[in-house]
Amino acid sequence: MNLEQNFKGFGDALINFLYSLAKSKATGTWTGEKVSNYVLSQALIFSEISNPGGMDKHEKGDYVESFIAQAWVDRVVNTEEAVDVLVGVLKTYNLEEEEQKAMTDAFRHLLDYIQEKHRKSLKKPLRRFLGLIT
Repeated sequence: MNLEQNFKGFGDALINFLYSLAKSKATGTWTGEKVSNYVLSQALIFSEISNPGGMDKHEKGDYVESFIAQAWVDRVVNTEEAVDVLVGVLKTYNLEEEEQKAMTDAFRHLLDYIQEKHRKSLKKPLRRFLGLIT
């Protein structure tokens, strides 16, 4: 994925939408939420993605917003998949007591999910070329 394009503004809106939808599904109550740069920066730190050095929490949050937005625009992940990953994690927490931890863990899982899907998509053309899949 090419993160040189600036998706952070769009990414901010997308992240908040995905989390609001996931939390609504996990709790059964419609809600609108804001995901902080702290949560996103922690998710990046604990993810399997190579952590870009020399960035503060705001810059890491912007990086995560851009990463997820570009993955969504490039169809590496769609809305339903992203929400399903987030809901799966959120349901394992008591959101009234551990929401920040749950958010961090949910977005860490989403980052890892996107990274793995992207990694696999890069291998498919080569596997097709080698005749391993049709």
